[in-house]
Amino acid sequence: NFPLSKRIKKILFYRLEILNGDKIFYKKTFNHLLLPQNSKIMKKNLYYNVDNMWYQAGDNSTDFSFYTKRLTLAVIYVNALFVLFNKDIQDAYSNIDKNLKRISKIPKIKDRFSFIKDNLPIFLKGIIN
Repeated sequence: NFPLSKRIKKILFYRLEILNGDKIFYKKTFNHLLLPQNSKIMKKNLYYNVDNMWYQAGDNSTDFSFYTKRLTLAVIYVNALFVLFNKDIQDAYSNIDKNLKRISKIPKIKDRFSFIKDNLPIFLKGIIN
């Protein structure tokens, strides 16, 4: 019954709790996957994990937002993993909150630009379109 963003946040927190349980092992694995020769495996696993998180949250988008949601969550997830492995879980939680707040501002910024675009003089609209 929660909004999609809160479900994603909860799923991210659960994943971090699981990884924090055996932090040394997961840190070594993560660092190994960061090596250039393992980039293919890293990308494949990252996509699988992010797609699985969206599936668990109940997302069923099929348009362009399908890709943007996964890309955005991948960036937030990897950033949280770096913080978790270099600091502690509380810092990772606050990092996730901070990044989700930044992401939530995107529609507002997009609306501002569309307002400006809609109110441009006719000769400038031809240049932009």
